[in-house]
Parts: sequence; structure tokens; C-alpha cells
Amino acid sequence: MSVKKGTFEKIFGRSLAIFCVMGLALASLIILSNQRLPSRAYAFVRSLATGNDRLGADQSESDIDSDLEDDGPRLPTDVLPKAYDLSIAVNLSTMTFSGEVKITVLCKEPTEKVVLHAKDMHIFKTDVTKGKSGKLLKLKNKYKRAKYDYYIIEFEKELKKHRKYTIIMKYVANVSKTLDGFYKSYYTTEVGEKRIHARCFEKALGRE
Repeated sequence: MSVKKGTFEKIFGRSLAIFCVMGLALASLIILSNQRLPSRAYAFVRSLATGNDRLGADQSESDIDSDLEDDGPRLPTDVLPKAYDLSIAVNLSTMTFSGEVKITVLCKEPTEKVVLHAKDMHIFKTDVTKGKSGKLLKLKNKYKRAKYDYYIIEFEKELKKHRKYTIIMKYVANVSKTLDGFYKSYYTTEVGEKRIHARCFEKALGRE
């Protein structure tokens, strides 16, 4: 089967024109997509184009400025508790309690922060003293991280390795209505029902 030269040139010219139009349309679509897609969606499109479809998880500022979030709920081991001195006073009328805790810690590695667990309590005073001298350390900041019930204390100068320090915190909180933390309970005797208050120190429940 033979095709005349003029006919072939016409068919080729039309095909080339159609191809060019489709190319321009595709280029316009890509440009519009780049402008309208959210950053993460655009990153996903780019990853497909480059063959890299493994995108990292979303990062908020709190994830970026701290490595603690990546370690899960477990506390860092650069500072270890050695002793606790705890006192609690209960207000039976308001069903609240106030407490003061002194935690003696040993610094295993130099660090500029101490991370503790504290949940559903208002810590209104925090001091840290050095060894037997009792000298107050200058605190840079103290704040909470709700995700893992962290209470973080940052220092102006890093804690020294093999040194002991004492963390002193005063706080107030509500007496728990469940069996978590410091809670109210009852027991019955021959003379009737009696009320008691108990403390749960089991893993995550002890931080309340």
C-alpha cells in the first residue's frame, strides 16, 4: 500500500500540531498544580516525579526544637533519681491537695535540662540546688510538654557529670475521682464507712 507524499506530509503535520497542543496543555496543568497544591501535596507530586515516595512525617516547631519527642514517653537517662522526700497536705473540703517534693538526682552525663513526668498538677515553684552546699542554680526556663506529660527544667549552665543535685517542687492538684494518682477511696468496718486517701505509684499513674 502506497501513500502519496503530499498526504503523508499533511498527516504528519496534523499529528505534530496535536502533540504540541497536548504538550502545552500538560505544561499549563503542571504550573497550575504547583501554585494550588498545598506544600505537602506538592512534595508528594515531586516525590513521584523523582521516584522518591518516602516522605517524612509532618514536623511542628515543638518536634523540631526538641529531640525528646522522638524518644517517646520514656525519660532521658542522663539524670537519674536517687532519693525522694515527699510531703502532701489534703483539703477535705475542696478535695484538693498541695505537695512538696525534693528529688535527689545524680547527673550521669552533662546536660542543660532535666525532664520529669507531671500530669494534671499546677507546679507553682521550682528550685534546683547543687550538692551538699545547697546553692541555688539559675534556671533558664521551665515548661510542660502535654504530649508525654513532660515537665522540663532548663538551666543557664549545664549540670556536671557525677554531681548530685536536688530538685524542689511545690504544687497543687485535685484529688482524683478514679484510681489514678492521688485518689479518694472508702472502706467499711463494723461501725460504718470510712474514707481514705491513697497514692498510686504504678508507672504512668504515679505522675499525677
